[in-house]
Amino acid sequence: MWCKHCRTITERSSNLLVLNLLPLLTSAEYSVSPDPELQGVLTLNGRLLGTTADDIFVALYREGDTIQVFDAVEPVVPLAIPQTQLRLPIRPADPVPLDGDRIILRVNGQQAHNSPLVTLL
Repeated sequence: MWCKHCRTITERSSNLLVLNLLPLLTSAEYSVSPDPELQGVLTLNGRLLGTTADDIFVALYREGDTIQVFDAVEPVVPLAIPQTQLRLPIRPADPVPLDGDRIILRVNGQQAHNSPLVTLL
């Protein structure tokens, strides 16, 4: 590093600190959609759930098996606090979440610690 005041090059060393921001998933609610092209919508609530620029995967987990993996999520708009809600459209060809399915969320390779149960609305 070049020091402006003393006109010398100063070397400094420190340990590299790497942080991974973990998403926090607090709840998942499934509701039937009025849109005829959709079977329903899964709404995820929490913190650091990601944006459209992030790599997001949502999986339905039931009795030890992964039922379906989704990657077409969209933020809920308008939203006062960013990255606190995601909307996952469920197409007619996709399996419908059942009451008691677990949701597994990964944002940019980081899995949320919580895997809440789906609540049917």
